[in-house]
Amino acid sequence: GDDGAPLARARAATGLPAGAAAALIDALVAEGAVAVRGQRLVPPGAAALDPAAERLGALLEEGGLRPPTPHQLGERAGLSPDAVRAGLGRLRAAGRAAPAGDLWFDAGALADAADRARPALAAGPMRVAELRDLWGVGRRVALALAAHLDATGVTVRRGDERILRRAGRGGG
Repeated sequence: GDDGAPLARARAATGLPAGAAAALIDALVAEGAVAVRGQRLVPPGAAALDPAAERLGALLEEGGLRPPTPHQLGERAGLSPDAVRAGLGRLRAAGRAAPAGDLWFDAGALADAADRARPALAAGPMRVAELRDLWGVGRRVALALAAHLDATGVTVRRGDERILRRAGRGGG
C-alpha cells in the first residue's frame, strides 16, 4: 500500500500560504479524495491499523521529538515486548513511524526535525550539539535524529559534523 506523505510536506508542496494550503487539504479530505492518518496524507482507502498499533502510534505522535523508549511504549500501551515490536513494524509499514538509533519516532516528528534542520544546515556544517540545541532535545535523541538524517540522505556525516547533502547536479 501507499504509505502517504507527511502532512507538513504536502501543505508546503501546494505552494500556497499556510492557511490556504490547510484549507485545500481539509477540502480534499471532506471530498474523500485523500485521508489523514496521524500526521500523514494517505489514499482514501488506506486501512486503519489494529488497536495495539494505533495506541503505539498515538504514544509516538504525543512524544514528538522526545519519544518513549520501546520499553516505555510497552508499559504505557500495556503490551509485551513482542507485541510492541510487531506494532512498530505495522506502523513502519504504514509510513507512520520509523526507527532512528534505538528509538522510534512518529513520521511527522521526523519530517519536522528534517524541515527544521535543513535551513540551519544550509548555512554550514553543524555538530550534534548544535542540532541538539536546534531541536531542543537531549544528546541521545539528537544522535538518533542525526543518524536518521544521514540514513535518509538529508545529510552526510564528516567527522563529528553533519553537512546538508546537495541535490544532484544537472536537471532532474
